[in-house]
Amino acid sequence: MRHRIAQTAGIVALLLLSAVTPGQSQEIDVSNVKTFAGEWVGRAILHNTTLPTELSIREDGSYSGHIAHRPVSGVIRIVDGQTRYEGAATRGRLFLYQGKDRKFLRALADSGEILDYQERLPAMR
Repeated sequence: MRHRIAQTAGIVALLLLSAVTPGQSQEIDVSNVKTFAGEWVGRAILHNTTLPTELSIREDGSYSGHIAHRPVSGVIRIVDGQTRYEGAATRGRLFLYQGKDRKFLRALADSGEILDYQERLPAMR
């Protein structure tokens, strides 16, 4: 029963996240990797499967997190005016968007996968 509730909650969260996409936001021109620093939560579309993902990006551009239960890590760099990321298993372009109340991040892997994130806002106390 708990598994089904957790699974349903995860699906609802992904649907809510997909309702707010970078397409509804304005792209931010990035000139420094510090702009990406923060905590991000989202979804990865890998081989036609949608998986939950979380990412922590440090001010130096290094990142770590997970896609489903698989750990990921790597580094973000600006190369020839393009923001690029490179991890152990994947690399690609990175785009940052500003929405009404938070930022969004989209990673487009060179191999075709899409990873969408939204900025994790601090919990209200």
